[in-house]
Amino acid sequence: LTDQHDRETDRYRCASRYQGAIVGGADSEDNVSNTKVFGNEIADYGCYGSNALHHPTYFSIRSAPDDLIVEPWELGWNYLHDNHTKGGLHQFDQDDGCGDTNRPVIIRNNVIVDTGVYGIFPQLGQNGVVEHNVVSKIADAAIYVGMSDNVHVAHNEVFDSVAGIEIE
Repeated sequence: LTDQHDRETDRYRCASRYQGAIVGGADSEDNVSNTKVFGNEIADYGCYGSNALHHPTYFSIRSAPDDLIVEPWELGWNYLHDNHTKGGLHQFDQDDGCGDTNRPVIIRNNVIVDTGVYGIFPQLGQNGVVEHNVVSKIADAAIYVGMSDNVHVAHNEVFDSVAGIEIE
């Protein structure tokens, strides 16, 4: 940031440094079933120094009751680029004590360029599909599937990132 105007613009653009440009979730009730996030462009979102809770997209049912079953969401045909956030497409759940989806969450046909530490980041979930995405210029893993079960990762193109596809 080079002058006071840039600092003020950045301060208002991401005052909380949490959440994301497109957010969905479930806590005591289902607010995310069958959500389709298709064909969006998210660019220059976030601010330098954003924390780990700031993403262009963020979907979660981590606060839902254990017996809440939701229809899964789908993220496709989106173009995320030049964002100043922790990651690109982020799906986060916690296995114990929260709801679940009744079919796989689908993340496909997205293009993600230079948008943080992770490009696609399904974490702590189960039953997912990550396919036909193009991800590049990511500070760590282009696709990071963390602590998840039964996630199908196929036909993705990853390049110019520190790591390609990381599954743990």
